[in-house]
Amino acid sequence: MTRNRFLHFLIGTLLCFPVSFLFAGSSVHGKVTDQVTGQPLAGAHVRITSSTGGTFTDVSGNYTLLHCPPGKTKIKASFVGYSGSEKNITLTDGRDQVLNFELVQQMLQSPEVEILDHHVQKNSQEAPIRMNLIDIRSIQETPGQNITNVLDLVSGVNLNTTQGIFANNSVVTLRGLSGNDQARTLVLVDDIPVNKTDEGSVNWNLINRDNVERIDVIKGPGPAQYGTNAMGGIINIVTRRPSKTLSGFASLEYGTFNTFGFRYTLAGKIKPSVKDKGIYYNLNGFYRRSDGYNPEIQEYLEKADTFTVNTFLREASIGTKLGYAFNPFSAVELDVNFFNDKRGRGMQIYEISGAYEKHDTYQVTGRYHGKKNGWKWNMNIYTLQEYFQRLNEYMREAEYNLYLVKSHRSDFGMMANVSLQQGAHHQLMAGIDYRQGGVDGQDIYYTSTDLISNAGKMDLIGIFIQDEIDLLKKKLQLNVGIRGNYASFHNGSFLVEYPSYSINYLVNYQDTLIPRHSWTDFDPKLSLQYRFTTETRIYLSFAKGFRAPNLDDLCRTGKISTGFKISNPSLKPENIWNLETGGDILLLKNIRISPSFYYSIGNNFMYYISTGDSVNMGYKLSPVYQKRNISKVKIYGAEVDLDYSINKALSFFANYSFSKSQISRFEIKDSIADNDLTGKYLTDVPMHKATAGITWKNRLVSLNCLWKYTGSRWINDLNERDFYLGEAKYPDYSTMDLRAWHTFFNHFTLALNITNIFDISFIDDHLQKSPGRMIMVELTGKF
Repeated sequence: MTRNRFLHFLIGTLLCFPVSFLFAGSSVHGKVTDQVTGQPLAGAHVRITSSTGGTFTDVSGNYTLLHCPPGKTKIKASFVGYSGSEKNITLTDGRDQVLNFELVQQMLQSPEVEILDHHVQKNSQEAPIRMNLIDIRSIQETPGQNITNVLDLVSGVNLNTTQGIFANNSVVTLRGLSGNDQARTLVLVDDIPVNKTDEGSVNWNLINRDNVERIDVIKGPGPAQYGTNAMGGIINIVTRRPSKTLSGFASLEYGTFNTFGFRYTLAGKIKPSVKDKGIYYNLNGFYRRSDGYNPEIQEYLEKADTFTVNTFLREASIGTKLGYAFNPFSAVELDVNFFNDKRGRGMQIYEISGAYEKHDTYQVTGRYHGKKNGWKWNMNIYTLQEYFQRLNEYMREAEYNLYLVKSHRSDFGMMANVSLQQGAHHQLMAGIDYRQGGVDGQDIYYTSTDLISNAGKMDLIGIFIQDEIDLLKKKLQLNVGIRGNYASFHNGSFLVEYPSYSINYLVNYQDTLIPRHSWTDFDPKLSLQYRFTTETRIYLSFAKGFRAPNLDDLCRTGKISTGFKISNPSLKPENIWNLETGGDILLLKNIRISPSFYYSIGNNFMYYISTGDSVNMGYKLSPVYQKRNISKVKIYGAEVDLDYSINKALSFFANYSFSKSQISRFEIKDSIADNDLTGKYLTDVPMHKATAGITWKNRLVSLNCLWKYTGSRWINDLNERDFYLGEAKYPDYSTMDLRAWHTFFNHFTLALNITNIFDISFIDDHLQKSPGRMIMVELTGKF
């Protein structure tokens, strides 16, 4: 037995369960070059035409396809800017064969070449982690109106958005972390973080679903390049780039609750006489309005609650992208986006619009990326400015109260990274990022003299280095990295001016100059993967995640969904250690099974706990909470995905997620908690979740039918019976969605979207119910 064969056998024995039948086949290797110059083409895609996977050439143009099935087959090589090439080959079991490709560069008269950006199309099995890729086809064919409907179908994802399109604050979390805290899942748009430093929240309503090319869902703390908030995982939303001289679409929709909307995109390229250079642009936007519904649950309303009304919705967005490509690999780009909305909160007494929330959001991003001689670089600068307003009015014992919450939430940041291909085995990457977030908020009372203000800033700095190592002809992959984090909280204050008797209790929580706090942290990352074939693998990963406190928890005292909370300037960052293993198995060439198992331990975990006190907020007696560092949280779970491509027209998928999130040790120095939470489960986390769907495409009416089950969730931190609901858990529920569409004249599509077909009602932690069944008709024209 040769040395390499012995290593293959040893690694397979140590890392894998018995799958010896998967080793059959032969391997194909070779080189992809330019036919004229003979230069190697790095990054060319090579695959068996009957498979959706494949591999990419290294910096020397070399590739290897592992354990291909014996017999006659076709292998294709493709590269942007070149005509693809297919070759027939007869493979013999157990033999290695050489197959080289010489590609011909396309001329200017050829079909247009897409301008490449730094987002290389990935394969979900390339990295030794669990990553789900949602392509543009899945995004377009999924029922629902928001991007969160698409994410909700991914295993391990917990979506908390009971009110659907009417929700003011949707939460998407990963891997069993608290379902009402967005700050533990890092959300990026084109690699730019969109979690606000103030609350860690993401305004999912402002993301234009029609402008999304794909979504990368990375589970677990992820590689070293990802920083704070990446506790449960990372969601990176990649927007679309123009690929034609002129293209676009316009869409109209109308449906339940008198909901009306339209969306549009206009994109193109302006190419000068010099090949591969050019200006590209994208203009996109949407508008939607709805009369809404009444989310209040009648049996839980008090007799005094006579002013409840329907929610309503008005939102609009406009975005522009302008870029210049120096060549297929290098470009500068500017993105500018504006979003405005106004959403009713279901209460109206005297104000014309009643109680509402409103966001005015500005996003500006500049980026430069390039590639040359094995080097790749990315540089970004960005700002996100949100002007938030929430108007509250209520009546209590014939006394009318009206006040306005105003917050300016600002985030500014810069990031840069560079990577270098070192021979055939090493891909080195290093980078640095800086971010400053701030909040300046006020509660302005119009029916009294009260004026409450809070402010604070947070600086975040991260430095990382990682090495991707490929061995044994890319069968064995090892990723090693480390990240250093620095966080600093400063300029914090909470002030109450001219207090009236109704909020006089807040005076005790004033702090005009909160002391500065700084923290440092180092996060190691290690992952290992062994590929038996191009479609079958096993991986093992170990990583630490870090999260700094939110400004809202450090310096704001006020109302939250579960009652009333007081600030905690002494709050410390939390971290999580995650151990995970999993793999992918391809059966019968069209059935993929992907199991994953993980175990996580959270230290200094930040969690709202009851202080045992209560306050009279004017309309009810509310419990008082405070975010505190509890000692340890233990989370373990499993996920399994099944994908079955029956044929080109018919496909099926299903997944199941299990997660158990429990406080394993509850110890707080100088604790103000009134109960020991050891052994209690985290709130708003379903232990069981499952989804399934089937897509059938045909000439008459194509169909996509989806089913989702969400298990029961604990309501409060004590895991005890809730006073209003009379239960300790929100009940489990199942829903079904349907999208049916027909394309005619090659440019127009008529679609019917039905969400929650059987009109199932379920509730959230605000004691508000879902909108039930929604039917939308959509007409789209493309050119």
